[in-house]
Parts: sequence; structure tokens; C-alpha cells
Amino acid sequence: MKLSPLGVKWMMNLYPPLLFNRIVVQEISPDFLYARVLIKKSFLNRNLNGTIFGGTLFSAADPFFSVLYWQIFLRKKTRMEAWVRAIEGNYFKPANSNITLEFKLTIQDIEDAEIMVDKEGRIKKWHIINLVNDKGEVCVEFKILVYMRKAKSGKDKSVF
Repeated sequence: MKLSPLGVKWMMNLYPPLLFNRIVVQEISPDFLYARVLIKKSFLNRNLNGTIFGGTLFSAADPFFSVLYWQIFLRKKTRMEAWVRAIEGNYFKPANSNITLEFKLTIQDIEDAEIMVDKEGRIKKWHIINLVNDKGEVCVEFKILVYMRKAKSGKDKSVF
């Protein structure tokens, strides 16, 4: 289902795995090339060391590149199924404050994806996302493999 950036923002903010981990979508650009997400540090997502639980960090990184691509392709009249196929992480500093993630796609990313869809019917593309603390320091870097394929004909099973 095609939604506005505000609609996607509200749906994601009410999605229980994000909501209960205190993960908040702050912004999605009108062209779906950018999203800013905040992890609010709280007792709900704190580990034994008092820093943000690694599962929360992964949860914040997981869905957004796929959702951005998905909505962009819907606007191009191409229905896709989207997943994250792999995430590789490098931890540099403890996440002991709020954490910000900025997901950025470029026009070139979209053009490359269109070529892959036309040629192979699917997309496999790596993206890097930095998780930044309140001081502007990178705490974690994730490398995310987005996998998308053309939706099979028939009923749309998407949540949004």
C-alpha cells in the first residue's frame, strides 16, 4: 500500500517492536530518499551495563532502507517485497545516550536498483548506516544488505 511519508512515519512509530524499544521515526523526506530515526535511551532498552541493548540497535537499523525503497518503487508502479538479508556490525563505543540514525538513498541508488529489477527481477544492495550518540560520535556502524524482489501477482500481503 502506498502511503505518504507522514503515514509511514506514524505506522512505524506505532509498530510494537519499535515502540517498545523507544525507537522513534522523526522524519521521512517527501521523496523517501531520507529518514531520521531516534533511539531514546530508557529503562525499556537498557542492558546490564546501562547502555542501549544491542537488539534495540539492530531493530532501529533493520527496516528503514527496505521501507524507503519499497515506497519509492510503489510510486514507480512496481510492487516489491522487501527484506533485510544481512546486517554486519562494528561497535566502536557504548551506546550510553540517545542514538540517531540517518538513512540516505541517492538518485543513483534508485537508478541502479531499477536496472537490477529490470535485469534480474530483484535487488541486492549493501548500505552503511552510522548510529551516532548525543555528542556526535559514531557508536556503531552497520552494513545492511537490502534484498527486494518483484511481488508475485495476486493479493498484496504488505502490512502498509
